[in-house]
Amino acid sequence: MKKIFVFLLSMIICLTSFSCADYKEPIETAKAIELREQYDFYDKSVKEIKKGMKVTDEQADEIFIILVSYCGLDNTIRSCYAKSGKENTYSYYWTGSAKTYEVVLDDGIVSEVRYSSTVLYPVAEDIPEIIETETSALIEATITTEKSTEALTQAPTEKTVYITKTGTKYHKSSCSHVKDGCTAILLSEAQRNGYEPCGVCKP
Repeated sequence: MKKIFVFLLSMIICLTSFSCADYKEPIETAKAIELREQYDFYDKSVKEIKKGMKVTDEQADEIFIILVSYCGLDNTIRSCYAKSGKENTYSYYWTGSAKTYEVVLDDGIVSEVRYSSTVLYPVAEDIPEIIETETSALIEATITTEKSTEALTQAPTEKTVYITKTGTKYHKSSCSHVKDGCTAILLSEAQRNGYEPCGVCKP
């Protein structure tokens, strides 16, 4: 009986020491606080990205930003794994989506994201599209709201910033958080409405 007790006790100690040795305290990256504020699914998604793609915390943040900005990620990544037979290629899908996407990495940096045969990132026409969106939004704001027109004539050098439908931050046009559906707004108006500057692009 004594031998069984000693054996069980040693097994418990052994298992405990292995699980404690493998545990790593999460590292707080510069972008983590901002991303966590904006996306309630950030922590679980980044954990899955790091586990499945074997990348650093900073690389996982950059991958997360690309998936949110260009690929429509709007919920927790449920699974992320290496694609069989394709080097540096990983598949992932998220809660509420039946689609499986592929991410191709080059030294931990995203070189391509695709769904089936459609390349979602990088998109060559991003720059003209952003300029067109900014111009359309500015014209629409000027025509539809007397307030915006008045503000533009009084302060023609006032900065234009961009807000998302659900976010609480305002952004530069070049920010990775700016995507389709963002609204152009004058900086003073954004501040007056309680928006705060984005910690990523620092407008």
